[in-house]
Amino acid sequence: MMKTVYHSSPDNISNFNFSLGVHFGGKFSALEAGNRKLSNLIRYRDSQQDHLFLYTCTLTNVPFYETDDVGGPEAWEKEIEKARKEGFDLIRYWNKYEPDSECSYIVLNPKLINVIQIESLFKKEVEKLLKSHLETSTFFF
Repeated sequence: MMKTVYHSSPDNISNFNFSLGVHFGGKFSALEAGNRKLSNLIRYRDSQQDHLFLYTCTLTNVPFYETDDVGGPEAWEKEIEKARKEGFDLIRYWNKYEPDSECSYIVLNPKLINVIQIESLFKKEVEKLLKSHLETSTFFF
């Protein structure tokens, strides 16, 4: 069984780097993460980029390692190491920082993901979508 998941980035990614795992989740958590990355590019690197890429993907449903959202990169590295040692290619968690009504995932095996669509969205369009989503959604943690 397949599940639709999303990833967003200011970069047009031709191949995801799965060595440290790649985060996928609901559409709005992906847009929130991509928008944060784009805002950081503009703020800290004086970039003039005004759009990001939204990747719509299918995720192969396999047994997963479940955890809480552990936050920063160092904590995720430890969690990924635990999952790999236990033989998992997929981690599932509820995203506390980019909320959505869907679970988020860290994919450790590229064979589990198939990109089916790539959209380029302007920052203003993304911010409008996110604002509308936050005003009309309820989140439980």
